[in-house]
Amino acid sequence: MMLHLFRNYMLFPAEKRAIIYVVFVMLASIIADLRPLSRWHYFVRKDNIFNLYFVKWGWAWVFTFLGTFIVLTSYVYTIGNLRHVLTHFFRMIISTFIWWFCVTIFVHVEKRTGFCTKKSYAEKQLCIMNGGRWLSFDVSGHCFLLIYCCLLMAEELRVFKYWDHIKYALDSNNRDSVELAHLNDAEVEFCKIEYGRCTSWIRLFFVCTTMLNFLWEVMLIVTVLYFHSLAQKFAGTVIAVCCWYFTYRVWYRSEGSPGLPGVGKLRYQTTL
Repeated sequence: MMLHLFRNYMLFPAEKRAIIYVVFVMLASIIADLRPLSRWHYFVRKDNIFNLYFVKWGWAWVFTFLGTFIVLTSYVYTIGNLRHVLTHFFRMIISTFIWWFCVTIFVHVEKRTGFCTKKSYAEKQLCIMNGGRWLSFDVSGHCFLLIYCCLLMAEELRVFKYWDHIKYALDSNNRDSVELAHLNDAEVEFCKIEYGRCTSWIRLFFVCTTMLNFLWEVMLIVTVLYFHSLAQKFAGTVIAVCCWYFTYRVWYRSEGSPGLPGVGKLRYQTTL
C-alpha cells in the first residue's frame, strides 16, 4: 500500500512538476512579500536538522540514493551490460557537473554584483566580520538545488512505473511477449535471476529517493516563503528548469548522448 502511494506521488510527470514549481515560486513569493510570515518556526532556523544534514549535503544524498537506483535498474534492463550501465550512470555525472557549474556561477554573480554597506570592504567575509551588510543579487541556490533534484528524481524514477511488467512476462514465460521476444535463452535466464535479486533493493532505493523528494519539496516551501527576494528565487527556479529541460527533453533524446532512463535490451516500458 505504501509503495503504491509512493509510486503515485513520485511518478507524477516531470513536465507538470516543472510548471507547478514555477507557478508556486512566483505566487508564494508574492504572498510572502505582501504579508511577511512569522519566522518563529523550527524549519525557518538555518541550523535546523533538515537544513544542516540534508539540504546542505543535498547533492550527496541524491547522488547516493538515485545513483544506486540507476545502477541497479539499468543492470537489469540492459541485461548486465556494464558499458551500458555506466552510460546510464553517466547522466548522474553530467547532473553533478551542471550542479557544480551553476553553483559556482551563482557565487561569482553574488560577488560581482555585491557591495558592502561599509564602503571600505570589498569582500563579503570581511564586510560581515566588521559589522557591515553585503548587498548583492544572490541567486537562490536552494531553489535551484531543490527543484533541479526533484525534476531529476522524477525523470530517473519513472523506470519503476512498469517494473512489475518484467515479473509478469518472466512468470508467464511467453517468449512472444514484447519484453522477451528479442531475448535468447541465456538472457531470459539472466533476467529471472537478477530481477529477483535486485528488485527488493530497487524498491528500497525507490522509497528512500521518494522520501528525499518529499523532504526537498517541504524545504522548497520554507525557502520560498522565508528567504531571498522574488527575483532571486525565480532566477534559481528558471535555471533549474532549463537545465532539466535541456538534458532530458533535448540532449538525451539525441544520438551520441547517454540516452533516456529505461533504454535497454529489456523493453518493458510502454513509453519512454
